[in-house]
Formats: sequence, structure tokens, C-alpha cells
Amino acid sequence: MFFDDGRSVYDTDGKYRYTYGGGGTWYGYWRAREGSVVCVTFVTGVERCDRIVENGGRLVVLTGKGERFPVRR
Repeated sequence: MFFDDGRSVYDTDGKYRYTYGGGGTWYGYWRAREGSVVCVTFVTGVERCDRIVENGGRLVVLTGKGERFPVRR
């Protein structure tokens, strides 16, 4: 879960969903790549690849646009 109450779920069967804190969900399929990169292809055909890193004991999602989203525990 993120600090804006959004939630990413990476299912073991490769399905992905992101639910916004205020409602609404994006669906897709994920795959892991080298260097801690996770790519999601959404059902709309849009693909997004993010790097997931640890910083000071907290997971942080780094987007291709340079945005940083710390994961809330």
C-alpha cells in the first residue's frame, strides 16, 4: 500500500491490479526483469516498467519518469 492509500497487487499467476485510494482499478499482467525491474502490461495495452528498491529499510517504487513512491507498511 502507498501513502495515498493506493494498492498494488502482484499475483503469483502474473496478474496485476492497482486500486486507487479513492476507488477505481487498473488491471494487467506483470513480469520481473533484471535489476529489480517489474513491467506491467495493462489491459489497455499500455506498458509501464518500474524499479523497486530498498532505501533505509523501506521499499520504494521508482518510475521511468523519475517519480518515487515509498511503500507504506
